[in-house]
Amino acid sequence: MVEQAEDEGPYDGTTRFTYRESDDRLVGYYYTGPARASEQGDGQKTTYGTAEFTRVSDEPQK
Repeated sequence: MVEQAEDEGPYDGTTRFTYRESDDRLVGYYYTGPARASEQGDGQKTTYGTAEFTRVSDEPQK
């Protein structure tokens, strides 16, 4: 599981997911624009990558 650091604010960007019924999973790509990267001050122009979500249970979390 990936957790967001406390000092990171919300991201503005785009994500596109596709549902894969064969393995009950969402897979997709994300992109955040240069405005987010410039706030970090690290010279990085964009942030992008892949994301996958797999259902582990139909039971509500407590």
